[in-house]
Amino acid sequence: MIRRLSELVIGQIAAGEVVERPASVIKELVENALDGGARRLEIAIEKGGKQLVRVVDDGEGIAFDELVLAVERHATSKLDQPDDLFHIATLGFRGEALASIGSVSHLTIRSRPLAQEHGGEIECRDGRIHGPAISSAAPGTTVEVRNLFYNVPARRKFLKSDSAEVGQIVDWLVRLALAHPEVSFSVNHNGRQLLKLAAARSLRDRIAAHYGAEVGDHLVAVASSGDGVRVEGFVGTPSVSRKNRRLEMLFLNGRYIKNQSLSHAIRQGFHGFLPDGRFPIAFLYLHCDPARVDVNVHPVKIEVRFEDQNAVYRHVLRAIREALEASDIAPRIRLRAPDELPPRSTPKLREPVDWFARPAPPEFAPDGTWLERAPDAAAIDRSEASPSPMPAGLQPQHPDPTAARLAASGRLEEPVAFGSVHGTGRYCQMHRRYILMEDRDGLVILDQHAFHERVTFEELKRNLQSGAVPVQRLLMPELVTLERSEVASVLEASEALRRLGLEVAEFGEDTVAIHAVPVALGRIDFPRLLQDLAGKLQQQSGDSLADDLLDDILATMACRSSVMFGDSLQPEEIRALLERARNVPHAQTCPHSRPTTLKLTFEELDRFFKRI
Repeated sequence: MIRRLSELVIGQIAAGEVVERPASVIKELVENALDGGARRLEIAIEKGGKQLVRVVDDGEGIAFDELVLAVERHATSKLDQPDDLFHIATLGFRGEALASIGSVSHLTIRSRPLAQEHGGEIECRDGRIHGPAISSAAPGTTVEVRNLFYNVPARRKFLKSDSAEVGQIVDWLVRLALAHPEVSFSVNHNGRQLLKLAAARSLRDRIAAHYGAEVGDHLVAVASSGDGVRVEGFVGTPSVSRKNRRLEMLFLNGRYIKNQSLSHAIRQGFHGFLPDGRFPIAFLYLHCDPARVDVNVHPVKIEVRFEDQNAVYRHVLRAIREALEASDIAPRIRLRAPDELPPRSTPKLREPVDWFARPAPPEFAPDGTWLERAPDAAAIDRSEASPSPMPAGLQPQHPDPTAARLAASGRLEEPVAFGSVHGTGRYCQMHRRYILMEDRDGLVILDQHAFHERVTFEELKRNLQSGAVPVQRLLMPELVTLERSEVASVLEASEALRRLGLEVAEFGEDTVAIHAVPVALGRIDFPRLLQDLAGKLQQQSGDSLADDLLDDILATMACRSSVMFGDSLQPEEIRALLERARNVPHAQTCPHSRPTTLKLTFEELDRFFKRI
């Protein structure tokens, strides 16, 4: 027999979509307050929101004669005509939240518009409306939700522990606070303050107020606009990346959203800057005409559809990429003076330390070359096999008497720039691992292999894009033995490899002959390089290579041809590397996303030594 459902049952069914847990209640009530012009929000919860949720705002309030409508299903002040659904500029619009909440809890609303002398109060119990009645409410609105899911025990038993529910609530409130930095938020649980955020002057201030200096001091502003969309906000430098996507935040016209396509754009924007398993920090704010986006996809209202998804994707990717490539994102060393360390962290030394017993700094001969010392075996974690040939581009072209004289005195003053870091040109090698260089802000430490790898990678990519890869033909071909499946993959991609400067041909069922190699790679082990590339080429068939695979191949070529960790470098070789790096757009990471650069600023040094 078909029956008409009661209003109570209808409300409880609707609540299943809108009200999943206490955090859902908080979200709906706070969004209503923000739509009502609130600038101050005070939220109180008890027992994880199961016993009580109270939201107090200073917004415009609800008129006395509209209180009954406020708790009826599909009653709203935000829509009027059908076309309004295609121009939604508010957070709420469905007219379901208060009615759904009232059907599964004890709901009380007290409200008073500023222009009214008295306020009103209304209650919902067991699907019945009581009131409204005259109330001495302060200007604004107070909504109390008690005993959530008291009449739907099946729903209540699936709620998690109080602490878990509080965590969900705080997550939603932080998202709403980030979307509206001009609004102050105060949150208490069982009488204990959980969150307090004063109204902020800017988004950066709001981010720093909640996440602290660790994030706030490592933000890079991003911006891009066009095609009817504007993207702005901040991304964190790679040094503050995370193990998960919790700090990947997207907002559209003041609404927190989730969008898989735009999440992919964020990851692509950081391609080459972050290693696998690390995720960027991003606070991105999108603005577009409400008519060009559909927010009425799901009752929760966090899934959206864009009229031109590709255009939004392009601008998110462009905003991030351009910002990272134009910024100095080298990690900074944060020094802590001994008196800043907690007592338990202060190291206990068994004997006095003679700081001057450390290895002496490198010395220069009159001709500008290093005076070699016996290397510290413990400091070099590589075998003392015959050194690899010096890669092309690092071999000194001709002696420079002036440079040699200045090097001998430790005074190389001609400015040298790499990426966005401009140095005075004074540099040296440390333990055959790192290059130390002075710049205008302090000391720069370079990982010699990773830094050289990035420089070579960018040169190879630039030559490939210009169609002019210098090639050296071999007098005798190099023969490389591979598995038959690998031979097939290499030969299938031979034209693509030729454009990279690597000319190969078949030489038997399990052998490939290398006839020409890129000049930029110098004298490296090309058979080993081709063996490395063969495995990568098996990932894709056909003559053309996908961008990601192409970058992977170029990165492998750059890695094999770069100066190694433990190779000794002469001053001229270091200088040649820094000169080559002038045109590198982002030298702070290698092609495999490992950091290449670390900075120690004068400010940190002065603070450590109590100069400021």
